[in-house]
Amino acid sequence: VVFSASPLVNDKATVGVVVAFRDDTERREADSERTAAEKELRRANEVLSQFAFAASHDLQEPLRMITSYSQLLVKGYQGKVDEQTIFCMRIITDGTKRMGDLLADLLAYTQLSGEEEDPDQPVDLNRIFENTLDNCRAAIDESAAVITSDPLPTVSGHEPHFLQLLQNLISNGIKYRGDKTPRIHVSAARIDGLWRLAVADNGIGIAPEYHHKIFGVFKRLHGKMIPGTGIGLAICQRIVERYHGQIWVQSEIDHGATFFFTLAANETKA
Repeated sequence: VVFSASPLVNDKATVGVVVAFRDDTERREADSERTAAEKELRRANEVLSQFAFAASHDLQEPLRMITSYSQLLVKGYQGKVDEQTIFCMRIITDGTKRMGDLLADLLAYTQLSGEEEDPDQPVDLNRIFENTLDNCRAAIDESAAVITSDPLPTVSGHEPHFLQLLQNLISNGIKYRGDKTPRIHVSAARIDGLWRLAVADNGIGIAPEYHHKIFGVFKRLHGKMIPGTGIGLAICQRIVERYHGQIWVQSEIDHGATFFFTLAANETKA
């Protein structure tokens, strides 16, 4: 029971008191249930992180062995076995490589928790953009992609997070390019105390009914036609939400896609 008392006063003196007793059982039970749920959620997240770590390390090794020995068989028996056998061996190699990529991306996704040992630091997104271009150089050269950027702000956070964010969005713009030379532009605008950044491409586009679904883990719209694990955009969403922002897409089929995301503005340095 919660007890409260408030005086009643007129122009000259206190003339009385209002006393209230409120049954607080329901609120306290709700608080207790919420605390228990939060504790269980933290425990589940810890278990998931431990599983992802084990998957990345313990399961990667047998996958590497399968891949290595499959490749040895293909090379060692070239010309000695039929084409069907060679084809099956290559399917095994491709499957284990894809599984390795999935495990690596799953680990990256689960490690993006809201808690960091190190405090946030100023991050110049112009430098992140240049590093992203370096990391994507092979894909850029292969596709002759034209990637440009407006001046970008400095925000607070961790450099690897923003590098992963921009790299996923830009590499997607290259990957889903269709028949046209890919053109990707990164821009930023200050809106209501936030930075709203946009990564726009001229690719194959995304139908409106899939705009929300694509941010789910393992959600892929094109099957095996276009390589990937289906975790990239889920990682982008997790990064943006880690910094209390939002991410969304505007797109239509054959009209490219623009991915928007918001970040808190760094008041000390724009």
